[in-house]
Amino acid sequence: MVGAVLATFLSVSALTFDLQPLRAALGNESLVADVVAIYLESEEELSERMRVAAAREDWPEVARAAHALRGAVLAIAAHDVAPTLHELEVSARNGAAMEPLCDALHALGELRSRLSP
Repeated sequence: MVGAVLATFLSVSALTFDLQPLRAALGNESLVADVVAIYLESEEELSERMRVAAAREDWPEVARAAHALRGAVLAIAAHDVAPTLHELEVSARNGAAMEPLCDALHALGELRSRLSP
């Protein structure tokens, strides 16, 4: 059942994302590239951690991964994704998070596709 739910992505509002605030803050395109590369690596690891935890119905672990991912998306100024991860974190702490998990994975996938070279 978990696999079937994960395969069905629910509608998430259109993601708006711009690296300009990060570029302005760092002032160096090389640093921006490094930060994005680090984000992509950690996002992949944390998203997989969430999927595995959800399959085990380990909601506290899903909440921890969502919290870490929220920090990561805020670090790259992807503010549209942070509320989705916050909702997942809260829902997971309450033990029911399949719908927010699907929303979060969808939003993270959309962000990843925009950032990947």
